[in-house]
Amino acid sequence: MGDRKTRFWVAALLTCMDIAVFQRLFGMIRLAWPEVEWIRVVPLFTLALWMGSAAFLWLHFYCKLRQFLSERRSARMLSASPMLTRLRENCDV
Repeated sequence: MGDRKTRFWVAALLTCMDIAVFQRLFGMIRLAWPEVEWIRVVPLFTLALWMGSAAFLWLHFYCKLRQFLSERRSARMLSASPMLTRLRENCDV
């Protein structure tokens, strides 16, 4: 349980930092260096890499959450299965 919470908070904080940095950097890059191409490319590439890592963390968190919910559903079905077997034994065909 703690691992999922940690994964969620890391992904959420990284996403918030991405948004904050993007809001500050994008305006500065767009206005400051309109004629020098490589100066704009390096920060934008770094920002894209950072956003890609956040997207990967969210995808990983989503997959682990689905796996947890699937395991929980399977465990519930397994615990209900012996009870259904006992009910079927007592029923007349």
